Parts: sequence; C-alpha cells; structure tokens
Amino acid sequence: MNQAATVVATTSENARQICSRGFEVEFCELDTSVCEHASELYWDWLRFFENDSGAKISQHPDHIIAELTSSEIERSRPAFSVMCRSESECIGLGILMPKTIGSREIAKTVPSWNLNGYRLAGNRFLGNGDDRVTQLLLEETADFVAKRGVSFLLVEDLEDHDPLWTALSNVDPRRARMYVPNGTQERFRIQFLENAADYWSKFSTSTRKKFRKRVRQFGNKKLVRVTQPDEVADFLEQAHHISARSWQASVLGVRVNNSESELRELLFLATQGSLRSYLLFLDDAPVAFEIASQYRGYYSAEEAGFDMGYSGKSPGQVLQLMLLEDLCEFDSPNWYDFGLGDADYKRMFANHESRSGNVWLVPSGIRHRLAAGSLSTAYRAECGMRSLLNKAGCWRTIRQSLRSGVWSSRASQQPGTGD
Repeated sequence: MNQAATVVATTSENARQICSRGFEVEFCELDTSVCEHASELYWDWLRFFENDSGAKISQHPDHIIAELTSSEIERSRPAFSVMCRSESECIGLGILMPKTIGSREIAKTVPSWNLNGYRLAGNRFLGNGDDRVTQLLLEETADFVAKRGVSFLLVEDLEDHDPLWTALSNVDPRRARMYVPNGTQERFRIQFLENAADYWSKFSTSTRKKFRKRVRQFGNKKLVRVTQPDEVADFLEQAHHISARSWQASVLGVRVNNSESELRELLFLATQGSLRSYLLFLDDAPVAFEIASQYRGYYSAEEAGFDMGYSGKSPGQVLQLMLLEDLCEFDSPNWYDFGLGDADYKRMFANHESRSGNVWLVPSGIRHRLAAGSLSTAYRAECGMRSLLNKAGCWRTIRQSLRSGVWSSRASQQPGTGD
C-alpha cells in the first residue's frame, strides 16, 4: 500500500494525473466548464452521485457549484476534483473545497491565526466503497495538499466507526498524520421503527402526559412545515428574525443571516425535494425554527433556534415535540440526526448514540504538524478545566449564565419574558 506514485501526465498547471497500483488518480480544478454543466467531469460526477446509495445531498454537483459561484465568497484557492480510474473507468470521486479555520475555532485560549486547507465535500468519497480505492484517494490527496502548501485535509463530523476513519488512520504517517483537534463528541440520533409512531413508547406514560400538557398549554400555536421553493424566502426571513433574538446570537453571533447563499442553498434543497424545515408560531408571531433536510430517508437537522423573549414557554421543546409528531405521521424518515455535539434535549429524545469528530489529515512538515498538535493540546487543556468546573458544580451555572445573562438587559423589552 506504500508504493510510490509517479506523475505520468500533466494537462495544465491545475490538473495532474498519477499512476499507482494499477489505478490512475487525477486532480482537476473545478472551472467554468463544470459550473456550466459542459464538461465530462460534471456528468461523471452526477452519474456517480445518482448511483451511490450512500450519497449525501451535499455531494450533488449542483449543490457544490452553487457554493463555488456564490458572489459572497472570495476564494484565494480553487476547488478540485480527485478522481480514481481503472482502465479509463471512473471508480472513485471526491471534491476538495477550500477551507479556512481560525485557531480559536479549536481552542479559545490560543493566539488568533488562520490555517488554510481543504475539506472533503460531503465528508466522503463517491463510488463503490472499495477500500483500496478509498486508501489510494486519501494518500494521493495528502500528497496533493502538501504540494499546494496548505495545512490540512478536513473531514467534518466523521464517526469513529466509519470505514473512512480507519482509512485515515492507516495513511502512512511519513506522508500525512491524522489529528482530531477537538476530539470526538457524542452524536445523537433517532432511529424510527417500521411504525414510526412507536417511537413514543420509549417514554414513560407520565412523561408523555407532560409532553402533551406542555404543548397544550403553549397557547395559540401553529407549526408550519417548509418544503417548497416558493416558501423559502419567507421562511428565511422569519428564521433570521428568530435567530437574531436567540441566545446563540449574543454568544456565537446570528446563525441565520437571510443571505444570498442561504437562499440559494435552501432553494436547491427544495427543488430537489429534500428541504424539510419547520417554523413554530405563537399568536401569529414566529418563535422557533429548525432548518433541516430529508434525503433518502435521512433527516438532518442543521440549525435551530428560538426567541429568548418567549423562553418561559419553552418554545424550543414545543417545536421539537410538534415536529417529531409530524415526522411520525407524514413521510417518516428512517433516521433523525441531531448533528454533532451534546445537549440535554438530544439525550432526552434520541434512541441511538455514537461518537464523531472533525478529522484533519495533516501533511508532513514541522509547521503544519506543530500547529495541529498545539491546537489539540490547548483544546484538551480547556476540556480538563471545564471538567474540573463541572465536578465542582460550577460549569452548568457558567454555561447558563452565558446563555441567559446576555439577555437580562433585553428581557424586559421582549414579550413573554420568563425563565
């Protein structure tokens, strides 16, 4: 598996072809011909996507192209495809998107600087899942990243039992080394049974009664399911309104900006029949939202929030209860994925747990590995401090203060104040 690859052809400054182990691996810049659907690559890519049962909607070529052509994104580095062929037949394909990560996205206590690299779109390769092909694509991509002079290949939110995790850990450390700077975190899902309504049987009778009472007492409510292209613009406007009033806005910044790129992405999902998002209204006022997609039986929650002015009525939990009822009754998915990270509500509603993390494949070189290693060390030190505060009974109070304290000066100006 460590046989050296040799460059056998170079078609341009931004395309190269490698021959190794009976396979050919080619890197090509995603140029205007791809964006205009005028290249062989685009149609190979689309065919691969449609034939791969494990493909994610984020790997659809038009989804990537929409991101590449966004006027809001300034790119100092191009995106690339990496394709593996056997006897001229394409058998594996990945898309490498430029990615910049700020050091303080990893650890809050380090100096601020930016690291440039690439991320693997969709966090996987398209193809037939051949382990040899996956390993070769990773190894040649690691060399490619090194030659581009950047710091990492990022695979986001990868589960530690995924075959790609194994392949990453098996890359020759002389070529590249695997890091998980933020470590792994719990990942929670709901697996719906054949009869989705049976999901509620995981809760005791008394808990189900409490849920029904909370929804009943919420008030004059309405849940709106958003799936159609003509619903997207209004939904984004309402979600932005809520996001600006959420606890995340003051701690993390507004998460939904009602931007051109957000509009384009949700319109794409809607035209593909994959948008499934929700708005919760109270007395005709929007109070909570969830942005999500559903593709091939997999419901993926991407972003959620509620107006802190109504926190006393628990709009977040009411939204969760009502949308779960809708998922059980209409076009039920096989899985509901809460996304990376821990939260009390995820633990409450999930019936399946695993671990996942953001994995970096870091090329050889002292500078790259020193940066990744120092960030990993700083993050672990911060986790240790948080663990000590948690054992001392302080961390939960600190976290809640961060969420609610920033609202104390505004609460009196908002309806429904309460905690």
